[in-house]
Amino acid sequence: MKQMKLAVLTVFLASVFSLNLGAADLFDLEGGAGAEGAPTDGAPADGAVAPVEGGVPAEGEAAATPETQTANLAVSQAAADPKLEKEMRELSVDKKKKIKVVQKREFYKEGRVEMGVGVGFIVGDWDDSMTVGAQIAYNINDLFAVQGRFFYAPINWERETRKQVNELNAEVSSSNAVMAGGLSVVFTPFYGKLSLFGNFIPKYDLNVSLGGNYYQVLLQKGAREETGHRFAVNAGFAGRFFITNNFFLSLNLDWYLMGDERFKLGATTNAKSSYLKTDTLFTINFGMFLPFAD
Repeated sequence: MKQMKLAVLTVFLASVFSLNLGAADLFDLEGGAGAEGAPTDGAPADGAVAPVEGGVPAEGEAAATPETQTANLAVSQAAADPKLEKEMRELSVDKKKKIKVVQKREFYKEGRVEMGVGVGFIVGDWDDSMTVGAQIAYNINDLFAVQGRFFYAPINWERETRKQVNELNAEVSSSNAVMAGGLSVVFTPFYGKLSLFGNFIPKYDLNVSLGGNYYQVLLQKGAREETGHRFAVNAGFAGRFFITNNFFLSLNLDWYLMGDERFKLGATTNAKSSYLKTDTLFTINFGMFLPFAD
């Protein structure tokens, strides 16, 4: 009988002790030391860095880097946007490395002035000449601009041909471009960006122009020379590549049409014959925008 009472008391005490342990685990909402693997008060969880007075981590602990802070910010933004969170889960690190993004860059032309210089080659009727020139334009907005251009032709390869013809006692009459200058309206309907070599992303635009020009020519026949002054209309096409927001490189093709004259062949006087003349000018220009933009 005494042994039975002792056994009942032992079972009762074991039950009470087990109940106390269960209650402690059940109601330990603060994550105290009673729970296995849970951090104690003031202790960091596994993998976390404990905050230290003055913002300096304790010895042996890693400090938070800008990269980890940026990653935490991206993750928090993704958590707030379910669609973004889904995209981040679907993109692996290797796929992200292969993505080349055309970044958005602020750029404007309205109210800015363009200035540029360039060299070119003019091709026409006896008109193989090298040119040097300059241009200035005012951008009314991003679509339209008013442009002034000037070129001078210091080298004319026709002269060498003329020497050979004169040696044959033949007579040649020609009219060569000397210089030209005028105004035109420029329309820029196309704009875009290119990805070159993966990392360099320049902007570009394509434009067309139409205008009028003063044109000076040199009429020649044998030893006779005369300067002519003409009016020409021109139509142009250009592709412009922006090295930065302030500097650009452009490739231009311009076509000129004018009424011209030549000395008549076989005539002993300075009689001339009239005809329509066309010249085509290819140029490469380097320019900049003013005022400079950030």
